[in-house]
Amino acid sequence: MPDNIDANPQNSYMGNHSLSCDCDNDGYSDKDRNHDGFHDNDKNREGRHDDDERDDCPKPTPTPTVAEPSNADIALKAKKEREEKLKRERDEKAAAELKQREEKKRIDDKRKADEEKLRKAEEAKRKAAADKAKAEADARAAAVQSARDVALRDYTSRIAALIRNRANIPDSVIGQPEIQVRVRLLTSGAVFEAQVALPSGNRAYDDAVERAINGIRQWPVPENPEILGRQRELLLNIKHER
Repeated sequence: MPDNIDANPQNSYMGNHSLSCDCDNDGYSDKDRNHDGFHDNDKNREGRHDDDERDDCPKPTPTPTVAEPSNADIALKAKKEREEKLKRERDEKAAAELKQREEKKRIDDKRKADEEKLRKAEEAKRKAAADKAKAEADARAAAVQSARDVALRDYTSRIAALIRNRANIPDSVIGQPEIQVRVRLLTSGAVFEAQVALPSGNRAYDDAVERAINGIRQWPVPENPEILGRQRELLLNIKHER
């Protein structure tokens, strides 16, 4: 056995180990520290990677600092709100009053239109009744006048026939001379005067008619004196017919 070799194997191992191990006082070898340093480097790289990822993410917007309103601002805001409220109330009141006026005007206009319509209807009704009454009155008056005219023609014909029958016309009268006789009447329709108003131009004929008039003592009387109305004079045209 060589002299420099320790018979104790453990010491030999420790001796060899001590030669190959470089440890500090903290008990870690360079290999351990290198190993730990590798992990530290990995951690550092991971940290840098996390920092890079955080840099890529959007940063939160900082909350702005809101200043507390002053008493003046609060009073001004309250005053403005009161004014806006008053304006809104005035506008609402004005709108309500306008709507009320418009509704009242609509009702008044409708009432006036209804009244006007009713007035026109009543006026048309009265006019129709008046027109009908007038037409009936005119018809009655026309009928009365027609009857009066017929009766008056009949009466004047009777007077003319009486004069013609009483007249003794000479044979020397030729042609168809015509004389006009005026007859005045009493309210009863009786004749109280008769005279030649317009001679015919034939003296013999005119004298014969005038003698006939003067010789009549009983004149005919109308059956209804009302046919004469206010008329108190008749003009008779008596033509020679022989």
